[in-house]
Amino acid sequence: ELQKKVEELEGKIRTLSFEKRQKKHQIQLLERDRESLLKKIQELQENLERRHSITSIIGKSKAIEEIRSLIEKLAPTDIPILITGNSGTGKELVAKAIHYTSHRRNKPLIVENCATLNEELFESELFGYQKGAFTGASFDKKGILERASGGTLFLDEVGELNLKAQAKLARALEEGKIRPLGSTKWIPIDIRPVATTRYNLRERIARGAFRQDLYYLLATVCLHLPDLKDRKEDIPLLVDHFLSQTAKEVNLPKKTIHPLVLEIFSEYDWPGNVRELENEVKRLYIFSDEVILPEHISPHIRRQSKGYPFSFPTETLRWKEAKQLFERHFLEWQLQKHGYNISQTAKTLGITRQHLHRLIGLYKIEPKEEWLKK
Repeated sequence: ELQKKVEELEGKIRTLSFEKRQKKHQIQLLERDRESLLKKIQELQENLERRHSITSIIGKSKAIEEIRSLIEKLAPTDIPILITGNSGTGKELVAKAIHYTSHRRNKPLIVENCATLNEELFESELFGYQKGAFTGASFDKKGILERASGGTLFLDEVGELNLKAQAKLARALEEGKIRPLGSTKWIPIDIRPVATTRYNLRERIARGAFRQDLYYLLATVCLHLPDLKDRKEDIPLLVDHFLSQTAKEVNLPKKTIHPLVLEIFSEYDWPGNVRELENEVKRLYIFSDEVILPEHISPHIRRQSKGYPFSFPTETLRWKEAKQLFERHFLEWQLQKHGYNISQTAKTLGITRQHLHRLIGLYKIEPKEEWLKK
C-alpha cells in the first residue's frame, strides 16, 4: 500500500512538473506576444510622428513657412492654440503636427468634432459617467476630457458648440478637474487644448454666440491658415505630393502631369481649398493614362479658370475642326501671356520663330492692344 501511495505521489509530481513546464512555455509565448505588440505599437507611433510631422505641411509660400516656424516654437510648450481658416485649408493637419511635435506625442490625441456632438449627451461625452448615473448607463465610461489627460484635446470646429456646452467646457479647462456624472469624486486633468474654427470668433463673441472666457482659454496663440488662392505657388508641390500619395495607395506607378494642367490649376480659385485640389488630383489619377492632360480636368475647373480660356462645343466638331480650333485658341492665349513677344512665345512652345509666324498667318491672329501693354 505504501508503495502504491509512493507511485501515486510520483505520478502527481510528474503531472505537476509537466504542467509547470507547460505554464512556463505559455508564459514565454505570452512574453513573446507582448514584445511583438510593443514593437508594433512603437512602429505605429513612429509612423504617426512621420506622417504628422512639420514636413507633412506642404508648401514653399511665405505663409506656410511662417506656420512651420511657429509650430516649431509652440509645439514644445503647453500653450493653448486656436487654428483659424476656411474649410479645406488644412487646420486638422496643423493640429496633428502640433501634437506629434510636442512632448505629449506619446500620450493620447483625442479628436472631437464639435459639430457632431449631441447636445443632450454632451455632458456624458465630455465628463463621462458612472454605472447607474442615468437610465442606460450600464457601465462606467470615461469622458473625452479624462481620456485626453496627459495629452492633447483637439476640438475641431469649436465654434459649433452651443453656449451651454461652452460654459461647461470653459469651467473644466479653467479648474483643471472634472466630475463624471453620478460620481462625487473630482478627477484632475492635464490637457493641452488645440482648437480649430472656420468662424471669426471675435465677431461671434460680439453677437453673444460665443463665450469670451472660453475664447481666451483656447486662443492664447492664434494661427491663421490662408486660402489656397492666396498661396498658389504651393500648388505644384501639393499636386506632386497628392500624385505620389495616390500612386502609393493604389500600388501603381506615379503618373506625370502636363505643364498646362498646372497652368490651369494656378488660375483657378479653389473654393474648396487644399481638400478640393486633393480630390481633383486623385480623380485625375484614376481617369487618366500615363500623362494627365488638360482634357482630363473637371469641366467646372476648366470653365472657371483663366488659364484655360477655350470653351467650344466639342460634341458637334469633327477631329480636324476641333484640332484647328484648339490650336488657334492655344496660340492666342500664349501670345497674350507673352505680350505678343514672338521670341518668348516660340521658346515656350518649343518651335522656331518662322514656324510661329506661319501659324499666326494660318489662323489670321491679329495682336490686340491689351496684349501689347504687357
